Amino acid sequence: MQTTIQTPAATVNHSTGGIGEDRVDWPDSDQMKEALEELETSFRERGYAFHLHCDNPGRIWRNLYAEAEEVFVALTPGLTLAINGALKQARPLEEVFLEPGHRFDIVGNSAHACRWVYGYEIAGTKSSTRVLRSNGLLMEEDWLFAQTT
Repeated sequence: MQTTIQTPAATVNHSTGGIGEDRVDWPDSDQMKEALEELETSFRERGYAFHLHCDNPGRIWRNLYAEAEEVFVALTPGLTLAINGALKQARPLEEVFLEPGHRFDIVGNSAHACRWVYGYEIAGTKSSTRVLRSNGLLMEEDWLFAQTT
């Protein structure tokens, strides 16, 4: 399931060209801040945690695990999700839902810093796994460890 975030603070330009041609026009930092506040409010109202990430180009987060329903929103182009082996280009400001029980990777394939927000359904997670999460992300081996304790 995917939806596009509606926020007056940002304009999304989805091109019909190749990979990585989408861009988000953030006219100034105040509009970026406003859009992030709107996203955080939306996440929290729906019962999701909210985590903002900014990573170096080329960073790969491997072997992540969706314990509960989780949502990913790219803020910049150049992010790919690998969900159970299938690749999904994450378009800026488009929500990508990750179903519980699935493994996934996040790949930053841009020459620039990659930014995204990520959240997990708080009610569907165990308190023991919330402690093990790194910036909201749960490694599969940490989830397996939590199942034994």
